[in-house]
Amino acid sequence: MAHAGLMDSTPSDTISVIDFRRRGMILQWHVSRGSWVACDVPPAQVHGVALIRASGPNICLFGRGGQLHLQVGADQYSLSRDSLRIKCRPVLASLGLRKRFTVEEGAGFVAVCGCFDHVVRNNRFILKNGGNPMVRLATPDCVGIELSDNVLVGGNGQLIESAAPLAMDRGNRALPAPPPGEPLPARPAATPPSIYQWQQETWTMCGVSGVGG
Repeated sequence: MAHAGLMDSTPSDTISVIDFRRRGMILQWHVSRGSWVACDVPPAQVHGVALIRASGPNICLFGRGGQLHLQVGADQYSLSRDSLRIKCRPVLASLGLRKRFTVEEGAGFVAVCGCFDHVVRNNRFILKNGGNPMVRLATPDCVGIELSDNVLVGGNGQLIESAAPLAMDRGNRALPAPPPGEPLPARPAATPPSIYQWQQETWTMCGVSGVGG
């Protein structure tokens, strides 16, 4: 929480948002610093929601200028339609497999604040901004992340920018961005393309001719 510096904030630097835990409370979110103050006179409309944490960085999801933004502390990430989204639940690992992501701004995969136990395998990350890596693990509590057989296209050519050790780093590679007009890399193909086909092939190898109904 930061109360200092309110007077030197410009209108474009502040966004009215709802407090995630206290839904009746409106905050003025300071975009440049990732801090906030309580709003004495609540506006008729807000533009986002903020999660205020007792320890660690505050998190805010807000819209401005027709663009959706995710901010963690002072770090901002612009979200697009094809941004990678992972929904986490305690003690359950999540999987990101055989997808193609086109990212206008930011890294291809970003983990912060205890985001853990993910498998990211055989994806294509097409980064249009040249200043970002394929994967960014922003805080040291992002552990248990497995990266294998992913391809970075464009970006800054750096596969991993990490504050935490990876559980697996195997077969990942970087390619330069294709010249304008050339096609983007194809979406990864599953082998076999379906669980049903895998069952058929596996059962045939075991001497079973078909699947009973």
